[in-house]
Formats: sequence, C-alpha cells, structure tokens
Amino acid sequence: MQGQALEVDLFFDELHAYLKARFHYKKAMGKVNALNHKTISIDRSRVSMYLRYKSGYYSENQLVIARLAFKEQRQGHGSDLLRFLCAVSGKYGIRSIALEQTNINSSAFASRLGFKEVVDKYWVISTEDLAAVLSKRPVMSA
Repeated sequence: MQGQALEVDLFFDELHAYLKARFHYKKAMGKVNALNHKTISIDRSRVSMYLRYKSGYYSENQLVIARLAFKEQRQGHGSDLLRFLCAVSGKYGIRSIALEQTNINSSAFASRLGFKEVVDKYWVISTEDLAAVLSKRPVMSA
C-alpha cells in the first residue's frame, strides 16, 4: 500500500502543477484521499474534478474521471487535460482512461474522441488510442 500511496502522490504532484499552470492558480488545490490513496479531489472556482487512480471497473491500470467540470466550457480544457494525462500515463502505468456517469455533453465529447461506451454512461479508451486521436486535433491555449 505504501508504494501505491507514493505513486499516487507523485501523480497528484504532476497533476497539481499542470492545473496550477493551466488555470493560473498560485495556492495549493485538491488532495489525495489519505485513507484509500486512490481518489483525488480538486474543487476550485475554475475547475472541479474527482479521479480514481488505478481503480477502474475493467482494469486496475485505469484512471477514472468520475467528475469533471470547468467554469469556462468549450475552451479546450478537457482536451488539454486528456493530453496531459496521456503524456504522464506511461510513467505511472496507466493504460486506459474512463469517463464515468457522463451527461449528454460529456458523452458526445467522449464519442468524438473515440471512447467506447462499455456500460451505460461509462466510456473507456486506451491511453495509446487517445493520444493518437488527440495528436490530430488542434491545441487550444488557455
């Protein structure tokens, strides 16, 4: 468990640095759940998310995005976050990304990016396939 805790903390540190730079935050935000060392929660005015680290239903090497919201929508934040996640996935052994409990907009977003709906409102894609799709899309700056 200690190895998992250290790994998720390192992942969180990279995610935290990315989010601070993307959304121009100076202070710390979010936390890793100290009890299970698998969940990450971030709740700020411009970005809110809840992630389960390597805790997917179909793969132990899956990152699950259980909640994701941006104050400014359709600005490229979601695609940019997924690019970041693909970039660091190899370092942490993350092989797939899942979107859970999607609404109409996030389901459409997932479908456009090649995610497959494996059960109702649960979409999955390999990080390799996602990186290939994202490499063909324009990058929007924040």
